Amino acid sequence: MKRFASILPGLVLLLVCAVIVRQYAEPWIKLNWKLGFDLLHLNAMMLSFLLGIALGNLLPRQVWAAQGVASSAMVLKAGVVIMGSLYSFAEIGKIGQTSLLMIFFFVFATFGFVIWLGRLMRTPRPLTGVLACGCGIC
Repeated sequence: MKRFASILPGLVLLLVCAVIVRQYAEPWIKLNWKLGFDLLHLNAMMLSFLLGIALGNLLPRQVWAAQGVASSAMVLKAGVVIMGSLYSFAEIGKIGQTSLLMIFFFVFATFGFVIWLGRLMRTPRPLTGVLACGCGIC
């Protein structure tokens, strides 16, 4: 129970940020910046990643939220697995060979770019791997 109490403030902070992104930022981008939503696919998940990167690098780490934010890696990994499971082999087979090759290229190019960027920014390797998988699939 003590462990749960120590991670709860950080998890609540993450939940509040996710709700703000989902309820306010994503709809605003859909309405006011069509290019950002359609071309860059700035959906709630990508916006949450960007917000986390920005806040993590611009604001000082808060002691009260540190354990909850650190434990969020498990939630992030579960989210990546759930997103990946949304696609069935039947749906993938319908898109055609050329489209499939393009998708593979962009997924692996995005994966490689995020891995490179993670090394450049000295992000922990496990987190970089999860972010690379998530960005590649998204």
